[in-house]
Amino acid sequence: MIPLLFDEDLNNRVYRALRRTMPTADITRAQDEGLSARDDVEILEWAAGVGRVVVSHDVGAMRAHAEERMHRGASFPGLLLAAQELSVGQVVNDLVIILETSEPSDWRDQIHWLPL
Repeated sequence: MIPLLFDEDLNNRVYRALRRTMPTADITRAQDEGLSARDDVEILEWAAGVGRVVVSHDVGAMRAHAEERMHRGASFPGLLLAAQELSVGQVVNDLVIILETSEPSDWRDQIHWLPL
């Protein structure tokens, strides 16, 4: 299963709903890892160090920092971006599909937008 790190800005209802839907999913939140108020560069660096795909609503700055990593040749486990306008259900459904049907290598050094 793909380990996920939910960025601090991701709606906590997504986290709770995914926990209920997939209780064995390997997900954690930035704030649970002592990363509250850290900038996006630090979040991406931490996620790369522990092999977690980042899930974020920050479609501007987080995407830009991930692209910067890619241009530098610095590998990272992946970034999934969910626009704020998406419903909690849509984000959770897409994450369930991702978790059930893919491998971590499918997302390495990739930036993807939800919905799928």
